[in-house]
Amino acid sequence: MRLVRPASRLARRSRGEVAKVRSDGNTLEVLLNAALAEQLRRQGLEAEAEQFVQGARGRHQVDLLVELGEVAVAIEAEFAPARTVRADAEKRLPERPLVWRQLPVESVFTLVYPESL
Repeated sequence: MRLVRPASRLARRSRGEVAKVRSDGNTLEVLLNAALAEQLRRQGLEAEAEQFVQGARGRHQVDLLVELGEVAVAIEAEFAPARTVRADAEKRLPERPLVWRQLPVESVFTLVYPESL
């Protein structure tokens, strides 16, 4: 799959971070997460981007979820320098696991997109 670099502008996020926002309002990160989920589905995995999952203390938005047999894994993605990606990932591993499609989310991986995208 070939990703076409869309026209984007920079917008301030909370905590002073900068997000690349396309003219249609979607962030480039959201579009890349969706493209990654599509590629994983093409490889035979169940994957969804930008999902809300239920936790003991409410709902959490996760960038990408992948079903791996009897468990699910989460992927938290962020553009470099990715100052908050580790903290976001750690939030996805509370004492009681998050649940997606009736599967516990037992692992979280971080993914850092290069600034050059």
